[in-house]
Amino acid sequence: MYSKILFLILLVSVVLRLWNLGTIPPHLRNDEAALGYNAYSILQTGKDEHGQFLPFVFQSFGDFKMGLYIYLIMPFVAALGLNEFAVRLPSALAGVISVWLIYEIVKLLFAKDRLALISAFLIAVSPINIAFSRGAWEVNVSLTLTLAGIYFFLKAISGKGSLLILSALFFGLTLLTSHTAKLSTPIFVMILSASFLSKLRKINTKLILLSVLTGAVFAIPVLLTVFGGQITRLTTLSIFSYQSGYSLFQSILNRWFFAYAPSSLFINGDTNPQHTAPSTGPFLLLDIVPLIVGIITLVRAGTRNQKMFIFLGLLLLSLPSVLIIEKVNFERILPVFML
Repeated sequence: MYSKILFLILLVSVVLRLWNLGTIPPHLRNDEAALGYNAYSILQTGKDEHGQFLPFVFQSFGDFKMGLYIYLIMPFVAALGLNEFAVRLPSALAGVISVWLIYEIVKLLFAKDRLALISAFLIAVSPINIAFSRGAWEVNVSLTLTLAGIYFFLKAISGKGSLLILSALFFGLTLLTSHTAKLSTPIFVMILSASFLSKLRKINTKLILLSVLTGAVFAIPVLLTVFGGQITRLTTLSIFSYQSGYSLFQSILNRWFFAYAPSSLFINGDTNPQHTAPSTGPFLLLDIVPLIVGIITLVRAGTRNQKMFIFLGLLLLSLPSVLIIEKVNFERILPVFML
């Protein structure tokens, strides 16, 4: 019975994310167009728009983009042509997969099928998940890769230790997908390690070392972008470049409270019309009830591991947005809304 309900939820998520994908939203954003053109250019010439041969970091609109999403677009552009649908399809499929991963993660964390189904349904109809799935957002694919990393981590500490390497692989891939992951992925790994340290210690030391090595391999290109000056925009946007002392602390605190304010979560969003519909936050007003019930249940009956994972996530995963001088941007804290 549960599998049939899950199938229906996934079917709903497919319809909400793929129906008229090429026309809703009505046109490509500049970033989407750049992603699609670079994918097409590499298919035709092996080089990006600036003549670089098979780069993993792409220069675009005064910024640099991590390249994994562009390479994911390529087979769809090859099969369907260079159009809106092909450019957005990897993100839409990632959105559908994220619904299934949420189901599996919740089931592993709480061992309750009903709770897992409710969680999957809430993500399937989530305004912000739908919005990011219907656009060529690298951060949306990065989120799904993060969820895959969490899923295989939880499977690894449940007795299948070799899957820890697969977890490290997916976490590593996030670093090649979006700049936000350069901060959010290490935070996620630290939260998971701290929350489930006792279980992690039971895994064979060689498997842990192989997993660390796997993650390190993906971290090397990220370090190259740092020393190669390819995150200059991030440096100039850092709140540390403009404030210090008490004013810095106050600014971070204000921005953190804005990110979690009820008006931001349920009514106004982050005021960026590309992220949610007008007068709509990342959550529906109907989500208030399960949210409150979930918090009360977690506080009363949750295990230490569950509480630490959720609360550390809420506390720390907003950092990629609150530490930037621009106003709070939900694109940078998308993983928070999966918690």
